[in-house]
Amino acid sequence: MYIGIKTDYVVEQETDSLEIYLNLKEVSNMLAVSSQTIINYIKEKNMPYHRIGKDGQYKFLQSEIHTWSKKQ
Repeated sequence: MYIGIKTDYVVEQETDSLEIYLNLKEVSNMLAVSSQTIINYIKEKNMPYHRIGKDGQYKFLQSEIHTWSKKQ
């Protein structure tokens, strides 16, 4: 299932407790850039991310990406 955000997205107070994790592909689709560009954003522009699981996949909290993208 694709979960995306828009720059005018507003988090309602009652949904704040539900954190939605996105994978690398979902974030790259959401921002309309390649997966490699997302990795570059992590290194060069301090894009927030988490390494989750035993294989350390990149995961992104939707709320953090929303906040970060508004500052760019």
